[in-house]
Order: sequence, then structure tokens, then C-alpha cells
Amino acid sequence: MIITEKGLIKINSYNEIVNLDEYQKFNCVLFTKSFFLENITKISSQKKNGLLLNSDDKIEDISQHIIIFSLINVRFLNFKDGRPFSIARDLREIFSYKNEIRASGQILPDQLIFLLKCGFNSVEIDKTKKDTWLNIFKTDSRQDYQR
Repeated sequence: MIITEKGLIKINSYNEIVNLDEYQKFNCVLFTKSFFLENITKISSQKKNGLLLNSDDKIEDISQHIIIFSLINVRFLNFKDGRPFSIARDLREIFSYKNEIRASGQILPDQLIFLLKCGFNSVEIDKTKKDTWLNIFKTDSRQDYQR
């Protein structure tokens, strides 16, 4: 998988972790909501913490902590699932989240305009679809979140 932000390829510096040993090992980490809630007292604000949310996760129970996340990655479990769009919009408008919101999972290139309008600013894409995604970024003029 590769990351694209505003049509540019970006290195994914986040290490997806599943236990505390891995958490201690890396400075730039990505973990699930359940990992966060189970280890909330051990999470350091000195690290670049990334939160991985599935489209069926609720954000209300972590909303008071979102300031510690430098990235919130919202995973589409199904390309027909619209909940990630609502999650991104809520993060921007209700919770005033200013950092990176990344879309991943089952996303179609023609959903790009809607991703950007809802507040996503990066997308995790399959290497085999890189040219398609980059072409859409180049040809679409509405690339910034506007509200």
C-alpha cells in the first residue's frame, strides 16, 4: 500500500502495532481503538500516535483524547459503507480535529471528491491502482476541504 496526499506519494511512517512491546519499540505508531482503550494510561504524548478506526467504530468514547493523535486512519470495511464519510466530517466539524485523517480499506477512486469534501486529506491506495488515483488527483480541481 502507498499513501497519497494531494496527489503526491507520501511515505507511510506509521508502524501498525498490536501489543505494548511493539508500542515501546517505535516512535510513530498506528493502533486500534480497542488497543488504545485497553492501554490508555500507557500511551505517550511524546510519540506520533495514529488511531485506526473501522467504519463501525464509534468516536464518541475517544473524543476527549483525539488531541493526542497525529493521524486518524478510518478504514472502509466495504466500498458501499458511508459511515467513514460521517466520521471524517464529525472529526473536523464537531471535534475540531486538525491533524491528518486518512482513508483506507475498500475505497473506489471515484469516491475521491467525496473523501476530500468530508475532511480526509490522505488516502491509502493499492500499488496496482496508483496511476488511476494520481490521475484523478490531477484532473480534479476541488482538492481542499472547504467549509
